[in-house]
Amino acid sequence: MGWFFLPRILAALMTLVSVMVLTRALGPVDYGRFNLIMVAGTVAYAGLFAWLTASISRFHTTEEFGGRALPVALGTALRLGLGLLPAMALMLFLLPESFQLWVGLGLIFCLSHAMHEIGLSGLRVQRIGRIYAVVTLLRPLLGVSLALLLVVYGYGYAGALLGMALGAALTGLWALWRVGRRTGLDTPDRWMLKRFFSFGTPLALVSSGSMLFMMLSQSLLARYVGLDAVGIFAAAQALALRAVGMPMDTMRGVSAVSIFQSFEKDGHAGSDKELAQHFSLLMLVSVPVVATLVLANDTVARLIFDQVFRGDVAKHLPILAVATFIAGIQGAFYGFAFTLSHQTKLQLFIMVGLIAGHSLLSLGLVWGLGAIGASWAVLATSVAGLLAYALIGKRIRPIALPLVEFRMMGLATLAFAPFAVLADHNGSLVMAAGLLVIGGLAFVAVLHLAGHTGLRLVLNGLRQKTRSG
Repeated sequence: MGWFFLPRILAALMTLVSVMVLTRALGPVDYGRFNLIMVAGTVAYAGLFAWLTASISRFHTTEEFGGRALPVALGTALRLGLGLLPAMALMLFLLPESFQLWVGLGLIFCLSHAMHEIGLSGLRVQRIGRIYAVVTLLRPLLGVSLALLLVVYGYGYAGALLGMALGAALTGLWALWRVGRRTGLDTPDRWMLKRFFSFGTPLALVSSGSMLFMMLSQSLLARYVGLDAVGIFAAAQALALRAVGMPMDTMRGVSAVSIFQSFEKDGHAGSDKELAQHFSLLMLVSVPVVATLVLANDTVARLIFDQVFRGDVAKHLPILAVATFIAGIQGAFYGFAFTLSHQTKLQLFIMVGLIAGHSLLSLGLVWGLGAIGASWAVLATSVAGLLAYALIGKRIRPIALPLVEFRMMGLATLAFAPFAVLADHNGSLVMAAGLLVIGGLAFVAVLHLAGHTGLRLVLNGLRQKTRSG
């Protein structure tokens, strides 16, 4: 598991560095443009390609496909990509000149992101851990380096986007080559395509829910407040998503293979055991970060952002951190009720309702409260989504929520809280960071004394690695 989880966490940290650097290089307005286009490209990927990545994870080990799921998905992705290129070129030609740059950059990012994600999915199901780690870490390194180079040479937000897209494309090509060399490409038949599409499309659109909500919120902010507000909101949300959402989503992707395999082998009893361990790990990778962003939001903003962003980002952080955590429980835990029972269309219907509600909430709260209203709308939508998943999921495939986890995490957070509050009221950044480290150690110590399952699994894994090394 370490090869597939730790690199994603390190990549998330590198992405946070990119947020820190790009916000300084671009400023609020251009960072707002950069983020709007990047989010739109990610949403386009979800609608066009993500059904294939979802199907690779779900069907790679099932008997009905006879081991052909991955080569068929690769062959389909190649045909789809080549078929879309002329359609995209025609669309750009027909668009007004004022929209061509934004749409073109969004499409380039979409294709690059698709190459990277499909390649990573293939490496994950084939358990090629070392290459997976290298590809995962190289993307932000290359992307940020190229983005900064192009920004320095005067290409602004467009250069930043092209740099990030190149980082995804180059690493994605390598991953696809390594996977394709093992499996080859297979021609899909109609039955397989229908099976992939019917399962993967609803799940892909649902998985992109956070990006859809982000795009909606940012568009409303751009319309009613201004692009500078978009840049500040986007910076805070990028931090919350990378620090909280990405580890939870990565843990879902890593655990999914084991959960599905246990279900295929031992039925619900086997998958329930894996789900309990999975939830414990979810809490371990998310709660300490959420506690930091909520209780020491000013310190985090001071550490990462410059003066232009700092004050306003700190106001958004606690709300968005809690919202991202709630959304993570919804998708990375309760979402398995729908995928195990092949009821992904239900997830799509729920998401459509949430989008409609989020649109009205965002419009009203942004109109009434200004930029901070966008964050409150995200939190309200996250709570509504969690309730919908829990109540509807209970009817199709009950999943027990391990309440003992919340008790343990509550005690650990109480041990961490005094240090975080002191850090937020300390004028020295060095002292503030030191207090957060001490608080983090207290957090881990409480979990260790309480016998936390996730921490025990991590420590056992580290011991085994040390002995084998």
